[in-house]
Amino acid sequence: EECTIDFNNIEKTFKHAEYCNPCPVFGDKCKKGDCKDVSEVFCRKTKNKFPVAVKNKPGNIDVNMLVIDNSENRFAGDLDNFCNGTDIFKGIREDKWSCDYVCELDICKPNTSNKNINDEQNIPIRALFKRWVEIFLKDYNKINNKISPCINNEKKHICINDCTKNCKCVEQWINLKKVEWKNIKERYQKQYNIDDENMKSLVRNFLEEGYFHIDVNKAKGNVNDLRDLEESGECTGITNSGNEQCKKKDVIESLINKLHGEIKSYKEKPKEVQTDCSAPSPISPSDTTQNDDENNHDTPDITPSDVAPTFCNVPANPCGKPDATNVVNVEEVAKEIQEQRHKEMLERSGKDGEGKSCLVGDITLAKFKSSAKLSEVNKVCDITKEHSNVNGSSKDPCNGKGNGKDQRFKIETQWKDSGKSGKHVDVYLPPRREHICTSNLEYLLRPNERNLIKGDLQKVSHSFFVDVLLAAQFEAEFIKNHYNNHKKPTDAKEEEGICRAMKYSFADIGDIIRGKDLWEHKDFKKLEKKLVKIFNKIKDELKDKLNSKYDNDPDYKLLRYDWWEANRAKVWEAMKCEKLPRDKNPCSDKSTPYYDHIPQRLRWMMEWAEWYCKIQKKAYEDLRKKCEECRSGICENGKDDCSKCTKACEEYNNKIKPWEDQWKEISNKYNDLYQQAKLADSSKPTTSGTSKDEKDVVDFFQKLHEKNSDNTIYSTAAGYIHQEAHISACQKQTLFCKNRSYNDKKKYVFRYPPHDHDDACICHIRYPEKDVLEDVCTIVQTILMNKTENSDIQGCKQKYKDGKEAYPEWTCDQTKIKIGEEGACMPPRRIKLCVYYLNELKDETDEKLREAFIQCSAAETFLLWHKYKDDKQNKEPTPSELDNNLKEGKIPDDFKRQMFYTFGDYRDICLDKNIGSDVSDVESKIKGVFSNSDDKSPDGLTREDWWNEYSPSIWKGMLCALTSVGGKESIKSTYNYNTVTFGDTSGTTLYDFAKRPPFLRWYIEWSDQFCHKQSQEYKDLKEKCESCKVDDNCKDCEMCKVQCPKYSEFITKWLTLWKEQSEKYKKLYHKAKQIDQAPITVHEEHVIKYLESLIESDSSDKYSTAGRYMKQEGYIDDCNESKQNKFEENSIDGNNDNYAFKEYPHDHKTKCNCPETPPPPAPVPEVPKETDSTSDAPVAPSGPKEEEEEKEEEKDKGDEEEEEEEEEEDEEDEEEEETDDEIHEDYSYSEAEEDDEDEAVTHTSSHSESQPKGLPRDLSPELKNAMLFSTILWMVGIGF
Repeated sequence: EECTIDFNNIEKTFKHAEYCNPCPVFGDKCKKGDCKDVSEVFCRKTKNKFPVAVKNKPGNIDVNMLVIDNSENRFAGDLDNFCNGTDIFKGIREDKWSCDYVCELDICKPNTSNKNINDEQNIPIRALFKRWVEIFLKDYNKINNKISPCINNEKKHICINDCTKNCKCVEQWINLKKVEWKNIKERYQKQYNIDDENMKSLVRNFLEEGYFHIDVNKAKGNVNDLRDLEESGECTGITNSGNEQCKKKDVIESLINKLHGEIKSYKEKPKEVQTDCSAPSPISPSDTTQNDDENNHDTPDITPSDVAPTFCNVPANPCGKPDATNVVNVEEVAKEIQEQRHKEMLERSGKDGEGKSCLVGDITLAKFKSSAKLSEVNKVCDITKEHSNVNGSSKDPCNGKGNGKDQRFKIETQWKDSGKSGKHVDVYLPPRREHICTSNLEYLLRPNERNLIKGDLQKVSHSFFVDVLLAAQFEAEFIKNHYNNHKKPTDAKEEEGICRAMKYSFADIGDIIRGKDLWEHKDFKKLEKKLVKIFNKIKDELKDKLNSKYDNDPDYKLLRYDWWEANRAKVWEAMKCEKLPRDKNPCSDKSTPYYDHIPQRLRWMMEWAEWYCKIQKKAYEDLRKKCEECRSGICENGKDDCSKCTKACEEYNNKIKPWEDQWKEISNKYNDLYQQAKLADSSKPTTSGTSKDEKDVVDFFQKLHEKNSDNTIYSTAAGYIHQEAHISACQKQTLFCKNRSYNDKKKYVFRYPPHDHDDACICHIRYPEKDVLEDVCTIVQTILMNKTENSDIQGCKQKYKDGKEAYPEWTCDQTKIKIGEEGACMPPRRIKLCVYYLNELKDETDEKLREAFIQCSAAETFLLWHKYKDDKQNKEPTPSELDNNLKEGKIPDDFKRQMFYTFGDYRDICLDKNIGSDVSDVESKIKGVFSNSDDKSPDGLTREDWWNEYSPSIWKGMLCALTSVGGKESIKSTYNYNTVTFGDTSGTTLYDFAKRPPFLRWYIEWSDQFCHKQSQEYKDLKEKCESCKVDDNCKDCEMCKVQCPKYSEFITKWLTLWKEQSEKYKKLYHKAKQIDQAPITVHEEHVIKYLESLIESDSSDKYSTAGRYMKQEGYIDDCNESKQNKFEENSIDGNNDNYAFKEYPHDHKTKCNCPETPPPPAPVPEVPKETDSTSDAPVAPSGPKEEEEEKEEEKDKGDEEEEEEEEEEDEEDEEEEETDDEIHEDYSYSEAEEDDEDEAVTHTSSHSESQPKGLPRDLSPELKNAMLFSTILWMVGIGF
């Protein structure tokens, strides 16, 4: 009966539940409606016991949390003494929790003073830990924002009212937060048995998981990586080596210490006596009454000065080299140009000895159609439209600019390509310039009204001068009144923006006067013709003073340049006029700017970037509001929120994309012109056909390049923007260049979606029945349970199941590669890739596809690991050492690279970018999942969105596979998806590496394996050739000669693969660089787009060949073993000794080319044995010992006989020398050598008391020669 719902009885149906107590730890035990919580006595029966009993567990404690609460006008505890009366908080409450152990679980519940309110909840320590971190981050950001005007005050001698009091309040809050963090962290560590070092990683990973993404980003400020905050830990002293010993802190500790340090630094600054402080508090009193979320804005920026001084060490430009110094900025170069132009102008138009130009306008000498006159004193600000020489409404310079009132400074206004109305392409027209207030100038010479050039010729220059001043004055007034679509500026930054807009218009008016304006709209073409006529009259008017210095001046361009130079200061003065007594001109304290000497193309580019950041900020704020509840990718209110967020993401993209397209054209043109300037600077001709405006830019770049020869900041459009433009409005996405690091790439200004909305713009709704996806490691454990190195994983076979000899090699076989992808070579690892679970996919759902990818990646990693260890047999490190490393939480670098290659291949298969032809069945199965009408999954995800959603789980599956073979659990946090990199910590992130086209990724893997094998071959060669002595007739070189052909064979085999891939790379690069104009095929598109991004981000030629690409991107460290590490045969330095594909290593070339050893000499004829001198009978045989002695005696006797024979031969030679000067060349000696030998023989003979008789003299000549030759060899052998 109680379970029956009666909607007719509304009161009963919707009344409060009778049992409203908080959920107990282990659940309720209900009987006939009477529910009681399960007592601790049931601990032994429950299955929810914590797996590890807590040793030395602490007792019941209180965990307190301070929370900013503006709904309460009070402060908890000691804070009341420090914070009461400050304007930084309205109130801070203290939440108290009591924690104790129940069945080995640390359970906390709130302590509430109001017993009538039963809102308590029993939560585990991990939930309280999460709650504390969340509250801390929000409060930290609020405090940091409000206190920042005090601690960022650069004028150290000035104090701001209440800053000292506010800082004391914050310092006390910090001290209490340190104690809170210590308590809750220790409690958490006890429960989960975590040491201090692993706790740091846990805190960092917890913050990176995205629970409080926006709060974390705001708290870390300019720090890219949370690890960098850990690195900023305190230093404890000096070690014996003289270095500081610094201890890392966890992220929370580091944030607390950072804020504490800033407060201490503020307190140490010298200040005026506090009672004399007159500066108002930077914290608005209204701030404390606003909603906290609305108040939680970014810390205000500190505005730099307008122009950086010459040769200053500026902050690092993120799109230039980080160590760039001695930067001479654009305005300094423009200033030098202006000073030179002014000097030249005076030389042409100056009055003798006066240093003043005759072109200077004088408003008192102007002539007007109306009766209006100006006083004798120059009062530029008294000029009104009644002083114009134009009749009718056009005397108002802003007349007819009606659209401008609505569009000039409206953020959403799209900039137009000036080429649409003129010939200039790659130039985008500011709406400010499109509707500039120059109507009076445009209508000066209407057909029936030519007042300006009629009558007194002496008045033309002065009268024209007044109309130019009028246009400038009205233009400035319009900017002040309509900038950002409202009448008055609302803050200092807006005033700066107004002043910049005035400077831009000042320079544009100068370009119009000088005939340099880029916009060739029909109205301005007409104005140009009128200006030619006006300056023709001015030339005639002043011909007596100009002395023919402006003859041969087409369109009077030089005269117009000088006229502007002579009058530019007064034009700027007109723009600074304040029409009303209380009117404030934001540029009132600014001297005449130099913007008019910066080419218009560059000015417009700076202005374009500034306004793009305005539109991006507005678009981002709209996106943030509509996706507020979906940032984790799960929308709290289901379909409605998700639909709203998805639509907002599309709107964001639609707003950003047109600007991105424009940027590509702008930056490409900039880079082209800068390269022309560099060529001109090196005395090489610039590109023919360069237009006049482009020539001005090239000339300006030359000067800029000369002044900054020590740095390359201005070599790209992005570098120029970051150095010169005002782009602080950009939100989250702040970089105009795609730097190589992940943290920089994700900040690219045109990135879609913004990096903190990746999940939100996927917005994957999960319904209750599938609210929780199966844990990754549970999936992995299921398929790997009880598996060993000898096990297959379902259809995924052991790598060496059929023996090592059957394992495939690298192949460029086109039957393995899809049509159109020829030239790529497939790795053996990819050939054997595990795709069994994907091939068996039957349920075409998002979750089942996720499960199949996790299973495949885990099985593949498991099998790869055992192959990896097998390959390490009899090598260093040994398989057992590798297992030990894994148990300690370290994945070997070369195996981690294999995991990266594997992960990338799975991504290609998922996104249908795979170039292999061997997994077509798998591709069909995946296509079945994305089979909706718009190629989306059942949950509404595109392939790319699906991969972005689930790729962290797939990578985690690979890590879980390693923990299943004994790897430490910390592997999962150490190598987590967001931070793991290829190579060292500065290397490419997993996310970016996997995005590389498969051809280039395989190319890198090929370089990795080639260099590894090359190092092994080199070690073998070096070992076998160690004993080879080239200087000793290639003695002991037999083993070396066997090994050299093996090395050569290895090189020949891999060189074939290299040539095939490098030819493909060359073809693709030439298309990306547009050297090859052949059509780009659909298969080439992905690679070429990637190569274009490399070329765009780096204007050098370091990717121009396959060898150079390999030097930059390949993994070739192992090639350093042999020093054959250059992949470009014809290197710039002309030295090919280190070419990777030389037949032999250059340090073994001589040994490998060593000639064959000559055959040994003919054997010496055997000398007849002598008999005993006393008897003809043979000597009786002796025992072994006697025989040995006898042999020794015979050896000595033989040596003596040989010496005697040599002496006799020498004597014969001497006799022959006396009678004949010739001697056989085979046995000739130098005289010195003969003397030495004679001496040696004589000396030996003198000590031979009982020498045997020599051989008979009647031996044959042949025998004598053979004996002599043998003796010579013997003498050489013993060192004569």
